[in-house]
Amino acid sequence: MEDKDLKSPSENISPKEENPAPVNDGLIAIEPFDSDKDLETTVETQRAALMASYKKSRLISRIFTGGALALIIGAIIFITFNGMVFKIVGYAMAGLALVAMLVFYFKTRNIFPTVSKQYIREFTKVNNGFIFQDPRFKEMKVDAERKIDKAEVSIDRAYKEGAEVGSRNYTVGIFDGKPFTVAELAVYYQGDSKKNPRKIGFIGKYVTLGNSLKFRGRYIFNIKAKEADKIVDQPNDTEDLQLVLQDDNFEVYGPNKEYKEIFGTEFVKKLKEIKIEDPLLNFCAVVWEGHSAIYLSYDDSVTTIPFEHPFKKEPSEKYRSDLIKVLELFGKL
Repeated sequence: MEDKDLKSPSENISPKEENPAPVNDGLIAIEPFDSDKDLETTVETQRAALMASYKKSRLISRIFTGGALALIIGAIIFITFNGMVFKIVGYAMAGLALVAMLVFYFKTRNIFPTVSKQYIREFTKVNNGFIFQDPRFKEMKVDAERKIDKAEVSIDRAYKEGAEVGSRNYTVGIFDGKPFTVAELAVYYQGDSKKNPRKIGFIGKYVTLGNSLKFRGRYIFNIKAKEADKIVDQPNDTEDLQLVLQDDNFEVYGPNKEYKEIFGTEFVKKLKEIKIEDPLLNFCAVVWEGHSAIYLSYDDSVTTIPFEHPFKKEPSEKYRSDLIKVLELFGKL
């Protein structure tokens, strides 16, 4: 085993502060959601306005397309008639239809994307305010430009370096005095066919924070669904580790069996109490000396922005509860 495999992420790459504040200008303060308002009603009002705008745009587009089509059909009919006047009128109608379509395209091409982006910003603002409503959250900010690259994920060594990594909603802040970051993350791998060009390695929430532990190597704690057909997003960078514990759906990978001495029996007991139930699909945490990274896999109700389907607040409530439990537990290490 190479020595670098026993070093923490901060030792394997150039020295850096754990959970550094992003250096760009995209930091936006998160305002706590007004407790007098209902999250579901607030989001559904915004979503309804978006869908109304979308339906209006579709209706105008259909009317305009119908008019342009009528002009084209008329042009074809006139062009087939004998006589120069008919042909001139026909070509004029065809030209008018073409010009009208070009003008309509350039006038309307950015209207709905702009409205959609505004809705995404508003939804993210409101939902973040709800998630970080607990008074123990301090100095919460979202970085609109910050992206997580493959190196940041692969250096954790819970998931191998993927073919593609996507992220959004990168958030920095403090919980109960402890700095942390959280973002929505997706890790994809190369698929096995043209029909399936990529496969999912992980989709969910990615949480990082520091710790004061002293040990060599890393430990991975994994809690999966009890039903075999529901197991997803399993850690796959474990070849150099031992499976030191397998207790029902709770697993611990590490260089040796000393995890209880390092983390304490109370930590392990509390960790095993985390329940894998909708919308949480899998829990994976990799811990190095000085660095903890938690991967919370969620279904679409947490990881996607509601457009066509009504928004329900229960998944956001579950995620908020899960996040607080994680920060309470790992913040004590």
